[in-house]
Amino acid sequence: MAVYVRTIIKYLCPRCREDVAKRPGVINTPAIACHVCGHEFLVNRAAVLHSWQKTLFRYAFLFLFVVGIAFFFTVPSDLSATMWNELKQGVGTFAGYVVGVLLGIALLAGIGAFPFGLVVGWIAGNSVANRICSD
Repeated sequence: MAVYVRTIIKYLCPRCREDVAKRPGVINTPAIACHVCGHEFLVNRAAVLHSWQKTLFRYAFLFLFVVGIAFFFTVPSDLSATMWNELKQGVGTFAGYVVGVLLGIALLAGIGAFPFGLVVGWIAGNSVANRICSD
């Protein structure tokens, strides 16, 4: 019988035990400094890959989200008119319509950005990790 364990990836500072994976940006040097205590320590290959994947996913998501909003609100089409009529009847308020549209665009942006962050982030992170990590 297989037992599945939930795994949470954390990269902790050896001195203060703060999670340094939350720091913004990519890791492109073999040593990083903790943002809490300033302790400098070496990173491993997994930390570099995770950093690149997470950052490229965020950039792809933001790009697709902005493009989706610009496309939806600037291109007059039957789709937006149909969605407006259906959401207006279902939600009843303009704020509810805007929230529904933003959530829909965010869902589509997340689905579109996931493969980009996973694949392109892994490729970029792998090349950087090969260059800076010696383990």
